[in-house]
Amino acid sequence: MASESTLFLGGMLLARRPVAFCRALVLAAVQKLTVVTFTAGVETEVLLDGGCLDVVRTTYAGLEIYGPSLGIRAAAEDGVIELVDETEFTIAAGLQAAVLGLPWFPSTRALVGTDYPDLRPDIGRLVDPASGRELLTLPPIRPDVAVIHAPWADSHGNAILRTGLAVDHAAACASAVTIVTAERVLAPDELRALGEADLLAFQVDHVVEAPDGARPTSCLPHYEHDRVALIDLAEAR
Repeated sequence: MASESTLFLGGMLLARRPVAFCRALVLAAVQKLTVVTFTAGVETEVLLDGGCLDVVRTTYAGLEIYGPSLGIRAAAEDGVIELVDETEFTIAAGLQAAVLGLPWFPSTRALVGTDYPDLRPDIGRLVDPASGRELLTLPPIRPDVAVIHAPWADSHGNAILRTGLAVDHAAACASAVTIVTAERVLAPDELRALGEADLLAFQVDHVVEAPDGARPTSCLPHYEHDRVALIDLAEAR
């Protein structure tokens, strides 16, 4: 993966975060990344500590019950990184706009009438010629690479996610390249026996077997999040 790319990180909060992949990016000395993620946490802090980050676009930065993401907060306050204040809707709508090939996603109600667009110069306002109502135009989000960690996948790219789905499905469709890291890569018939896949082969470009790839976050049913490691991380900040 090249420096100065836009990277989507899958999972949510303390579930299925692609931590091992982020550590590999640090070892590869990738720099100036723009990270888009529904919620930022351990995986994003790994990239921050490794000097990989330039911009973080997220709805929330923290370690859930273990406290805020003080590293990301400090880096934003000190100007080390730019923190773009997203909402759940703007991320979901931006990815959907990319999937549909739209120049922007129209919002007729969500965020209309708020001062949120004043924080985001990339969000426009216009008047709907049909109804006369004000619209907001939300920019598309087109990641260069999406990385999604899964409990199981097959070599074709079909993957079962189970928990913390967030916007992973949309991101897999919106990104130029989608990588699935999986606890176990199974034969196709073995995967089908476990249930319906959440990601399908046509959405995925590469599959990498990465046991323990989400630790210290969880990847159910293989393991829960590591409470001790997360407490240590929170206290170290």
